[in-house]
Amino acid sequence: MASLPQSHAGIARSPEARAVVTAKLIRRRLGPPMGEEGFGMEVPDLVAVGQPCEIAIEAGEDAMPTCTVTELDSGERFEVRPSRRSGALRAVAVLPTEGAYRVEVREGAFSAVSAIVLACPLDDLTLAGGD
Repeated sequence: MASLPQSHAGIARSPEARAVVTAKLIRRRLGPPMGEEGFGMEVPDLVAVGQPCEIAIEAGEDAMPTCTVTELDSGERFEVRPSRRSGALRAVAVLPTEGAYRVEVREGAFSAVSAIVLACPLDDLTLAGGD
């Protein structure tokens, strides 16, 4: 079975997933993936507005992926530059307003991996049992 660097809705939208499904349906063998194995990211589901949101990126040692954050209501986008610290690849975004944001990380031939992050006021996080 092929491994895809996507999750949830990203799987349905990715050209890689469509290629895998098509190949299975017509019984055609696909070649090896051109992207690196072990590519992905981790982000929190919920962050405080105006506070740093750390994006942990899993990628090869020489990789330098791009990271884009999009506010879903307005479509406003901004880039966040990943950097290596103690061998780990990380990016830090500060989400300026309340709302839902899509964080996308792209490297090489595969489609971007993405996740949705909700930004809310710090007081709301405290009331919900946060620190």
